[in-house]
Amino acid sequence: MELNKDRLRQLIADLLKNTEKIRKNSEGYREAARRLGVPAPHLHRLLNKPETKAGVVFMGKIRDYCKENGLNFDEFILEKAPEPAPDD
Repeated sequence: MELNKDRLRQLIADLLKNTEKIRKNSEGYREAARRLGVPAPHLHRLLNKPETKAGVVFMGKIRDYCKENGLNFDEFILEKAPEPAPDD
C-alpha cells in the first residue's frame, strides 16, 4: 500500500482554500498538518521528497481524517502493480 501523493496535495489545497494561508510555505504545511493530525515536517518531506514513504501511523491519521469528514480513504491509496515474475 502506497500513499497517493497527488490526492493528498488536492486534500491540502481543499483544506487551505478557505483560509488566508493558501501560500505553499511553512505556515500552510503547519496548518494542513494540524488539521490532519500529523507532524508538519513529515508532511513536508512526504510531499517534496519522492523517496519518502508514508508509514502506518501517517496512513492511520489520513484514514481517521477521512472517516471524520466523509471522504473515501481508498482514493489516498495507490495499488502497486504486481512485480513481474523472474525468468527461469
